[in-house]
Amino acid sequence: QYIQIRKKNPDLILLVEHGYRYVFMGKDADLASKMLTIATYWKGSFLNACIPATRLFIHVRRFLQAGYKVGIVSQTETPALKAASKNKNKLFERAITAIYSKATFIN
Repeated sequence: QYIQIRKKNPDLILLVEHGYRYVFMGKDADLASKMLTIATYWKGSFLNACIPATRLFIHVRRFLQAGYKVGIVSQTETPALKAASKNKNKLFERAITAIYSKATFIN
């Protein structure tokens, strides 16, 4: 899913929601580690870095001030909907649910 979203939005820094944290992947993780002074780690074939959900907008603001646009990728299904659907054994669907730029971010 990440690769498909990345191909459609190459100009965004993507933050993928994973429970109570947001994960940067690939080149975004490398950039985040330098800008936010956070550690990176390998998960499968992707370089990752993560931030707690409670600090999301603090870090989004830092990217926006540096001139980047940020996309938030969230689950579009709830566990209840997933359990009732015919594709309950597949991954949760994810999509970009918000895009922020300097002009659209309100503090």
